[in-house]
Amino acid sequence: GRLTEVISFVKSSVAPTPLSPINDAVVNQQPTFQWSRVLTPTDMPLLAAPRYRVQLDKDPNFSDPVEFTTASTSYTLVYRESLADGTWYWRVAVIDANKQVWSFSPAQQFYKEYLPPTPRQPAQGSASPGIPLFRWDALDGAANYTIEIANNPLFNQPITANTDHTAYTPTGKLNNSEYHWRVQMVDKDGNRGPFVLGRVTIGAGNIYLPVVKR
Repeated sequence: GRLTEVISFVKSSVAPTPLSPINDAVVNQQPTFQWSRVLTPTDMPLLAAPRYRVQLDKDPNFSDPVEFTTASTSYTLVYRESLADGTWYWRVAVIDANKQVWSFSPAQQFYKEYLPPTPRQPAQGSASPGIPLFRWDALDGAANYTIEIANNPLFNQPITANTDHTAYTPTGKLNNSEYHWRVQMVDKDGNRGPFVLGRVTIGAGNIYLPVVKR
């Protein structure tokens, strides 16, 4: 018989579909990357679950990416992999049974920013007759907290302390004055979240004692 005419075609590999975080997402914790499953052909007439290559970079061109490999369709960052606050880009590709990396998915952009703690004590702008207890709510992902206390809003020469608790009482003497305080979370890799600001006046107001008459 006669051969058919030459037919041209373009071979393209299938990329996973990114599911989370997707473009313009804002995440307030270390992200978990998720994508759709892709089955790959093998030398046998069947399909196999592949491994996946995840790339993460602050450059949308992925000039110096951090790479992770997993057999799962999700990846959660572990110790020494956590992200600093800012804009990040990620993409994922299949690694087939022949260890070939297929085409990467479209890059996804997201913004990662830790939340500031919520201050609980002392109340904003309140007065305290003595050294107060400074207290705030716990945050997921916090390994410890940094608190600064200063007698000026620029926090020049502040009292600084690190604690793994959600409360702190200064051990040194604080003069009667208005004080500014702020606290931030620090994660297990030393990445810091934003500060939350507070203000308190120490030694203000009069203290009235009851008068006992006989």
